[in-house]
Amino acid sequence: MKRLLLLIMAIAVTVAACDAKKKKSKDEPMDSAAIAAAKAQAAIDSLNFVIAKGAMDKLEFFLLAERIHPDSGSPIITNDKTNFIKVYSSKSIIQVSISNYSHGGNGLGGQTIKGAISNPKFKTDKKGNYRMKYRIKGGGLSIMVDIELLAGSNKAIAQVFPDDAVGSFEMQGTLVPPGAVDNVIEGME
Repeated sequence: MKRLLLLIMAIAVTVAACDAKKKKSKDEPMDSAAIAAAKAQAAIDSLNFVIAKGAMDKLEFFLLAERIHPDSGSPIITNDKTNFIKVYSSKSIIQVSISNYSHGGNGLGGQTIKGAISNPKFKTDKKGNYRMKYRIKGGGLSIMVDIELLAGSNKAIAQVFPDDAVGSFEMQGTLVPPGAVDNVIEGME
């Protein structure tokens, strides 16, 4: 799957570059290559959206967090290898490891919650954003997760709400199928 995606992206960029060279003439402004590159990127982003949406529908994906925003505090830029949401079959893992200085509950400077998914619901809004809501029960906690896949890309935002309303946070990152993920480090529960 990963190789197929890379091949499709390479072909799209090559076609866009060739198209830009063909259309370029002395009368046209220099930014036609930039326009072609933007069109190629838009095509790649749309393809990534379709792949990410399909992964959500199958309940087989990773949301690799590039940023975590605690309910009370400033956003934190994170390492997507240790900060993620993993959904597989009817289970989910939510892992947050934002501290490089302490071991934390999961051995990586944070917390890892594993549990069964219940009541998954899917919805597309008027802007084309695709949303999945579900509950996870594990580690003595019940957590509501609301993941929004932004239209036209594989960028996603997840709102994570523990039932006790303490410690809710937002994860922002990239949503990909499991085959596109390398070297994710899963901590202890």
